[in-house]
Amino acid sequence: LNPPFTRLVSAYNSRGIAYRSLGIHKEAIKDFDTAIKLDPEYQKAYNNRGITYMILNEYQETIKDLSISIKLKPEDVEAYNLRGAAYVNTGDYRQAIKDLDTAIQLDPVSADAYYNRGTAYRRIEDNYRAINDFSMAIKLDPRHAEAYNNRGNAHRDLGSYQQATEDYSMAVKINPQDAIAYRNRGITYKNMGNHGQAIKDFKKADELSLR
Repeated sequence: LNPPFTRLVSAYNSRGIAYRSLGIHKEAIKDFDTAIKLDPEYQKAYNNRGITYMILNEYQETIKDLSISIKLKPEDVEAYNLRGAAYVNTGDYRQAIKDLDTAIQLDPVSADAYYNRGTAYRRIEDNYRAINDFSMAIKLDPRHAEAYNNRGNAHRDLGSYQQATEDYSMAVKINPQDAIAYRNRGITYKNMGNHGQAIKDFKKADELSLR
C-alpha cells in the first residue's frame, strides 16, 4: 500500500474510534466498514468494529470480526480476550475458556483475561477456579472492583458469607457508586441473618439505581 492510501485507511479507523468514544456507534461502524473495504487486511479495523459490536451487545458480530482479526494477527492478546468475553455472553463457556487460556498464555499479566475467564468458570459453577482467577485479576489490578464483586458472588455461592461481604466491601470502597455490589452485600447479610445491615445496603443500592 502506498503511504497516502495507508493514511486514509488509518484515518477512517481513527475517526471510528473517536465516534465510538462519543457513543456514536453507528457512525463508528460505518468508518470501520470503510477502512475494511479499502484494505480487507487492516486488522485494527476488525478489532475496533468487534469492540463496537460488543458495546452494542451484538456478540455474534463481535465473534466474526475478532475471528478475522485473530486470523490476520494470531498473537493479538486483546482479540482473544474480547472474543472470549463475547463467547461468555453467548453462553459458549468452553470456547470462552479456550480463548482466555490463549490470552493468558500470550500475556500472563492481563488482569482482564483472568477476570473474563473467572466469569466463564463461575457461569459453569466452577467457583473454586473462578475464585482463583478473580484473585489473580485483583493481584494484577488491585482496583478491579468487578473482580472483587464477582469473587464475592463465588464465595457466597460456596456459603463463605464472611469472605463474600469482605469482597463486596472492597468493591464499594473502590467504586462507591456500585449499586450491584451493595445489593449483593445486602443479600449476603440477609443470608447471615444480619437484617439491619441488609436493609441499609438495599436502600443504598436503590438510591444509586435511581440516579
